[in-house]
Amino acid sequence: MQKINGFFSSGSALNFFLISFVYSVLLVFVSYFIFTKYAGILSVFLVSLALIPLVSKYLDRAEKFSGRFQTIEKKNISMDEIRLSSNKFSLKQFYLDFKAPIKVFLYCFLGVFAAYAFVSLVLPTEFVQVALADQSAAISGNAFSLTDFFSLDSFLVSVFRNNLFVLFVCFALPLILEHGTTFVIIWNASLWGTVFALHARNLAAVQGSDPGIVLLSLLAVVLPHTLLEAGSYFVAAIAGSVSHHALTEEKVFSSRAKQLLFYALLLLIISFILLVLGAFVETIAKDILAG
Repeated sequence: MQKINGFFSSGSALNFFLISFVYSVLLVFVSYFIFTKYAGILSVFLVSLALIPLVSKYLDRAEKFSGRFQTIEKKNISMDEIRLSSNKFSLKQFYLDFKAPIKVFLYCFLGVFAAYAFVSLVLPTEFVQVALADQSAAISGNAFSLTDFFSLDSFLVSVFRNNLFVLFVCFALPLILEHGTTFVIIWNASLWGTVFALHARNLAAVQGSDPGIVLLSLLAVVLPHTLLEAGSYFVAAIAGSVSHHALTEEKVFSSRAKQLLFYALLLLIISFILLVLGAFVETIAKDILAG
C-alpha cells in the first residue's frame, strides 16, 4: 500500500474541518425546525451520523491492522507492508497506527466546536436558548456538563470529580456502542463551543465590547487546556472502540484480541496523562482569568 500526499496534507485537513463545520451549522437548523424541543441533543446525533462515514474508515483501519503494519515514511511518501501475523510491539509503529484516527477526530472536534461557537455567538439569544438548550443549560448547571471550567474548586477535584468521570464515560460508551466514539467527540465539541461562546457573549454585554473579540481573548487562555482535555477524551474513546473490536470481532483469548486490549490499555494511559496535563494547565488558566 502506498500513500502519496495523503489525507493529512494541509488542504485535506482544511476540507475535513470545513465539512464538520458546515454539517454542524446546517444540522442545528434542521434539528430546530424538525424537533424544536429536543434540538440540542438531536443536532449532536445528526452530526454524528453525518460524520461517521467520513471518520469510521480511519478508526476501522487502526482496529483491524494495528500491529500488522510496517510503515516506512520518507518526505511525502509512505509505504505500508501488511502482515497477517502481528509484528512485535514498536512504540513508533503504535504511534503511526493510531495517528490517523486521532488526527481525524481532532479536525472533527475543531470543526464542530467552531460551528457551535459561531451559532451561539452570532444568532439571536432566543434561537440559541431553544436550538442549543441542552448545551447552553450547562452554564446554569441544569444539564450534565462534560466540562465545568468556571466552577472547579481545585486541581484534585477537577480531575477526580469531573474530568476523570468524563474520561470513563468516553471509554465506556464506545465500548458498548460501535460508533459511540463519534457521538462522544461531537457532544464534547458542541458543549464547549456553546459554553465558551455564550460566556463570551455575556461578558461582552457587561463590558460593552465586541463578543467576537472577547471570545478570541477567552480562547487564547482556555484553548490549551481544552485541547489537552479533549485529546484525552477522544483517545479514551478510541481505546473503547478498540476494546469493542477486540471483544466482538476477534476470537476470545486469541493473541490478536490480547494485543488489541494491550493497545487499548496504552491508549487509556496516554489519555490519563493528557488529562492530568490538562488539569495543570487549567489551574493556570483559571488564575489568569481570575486576575
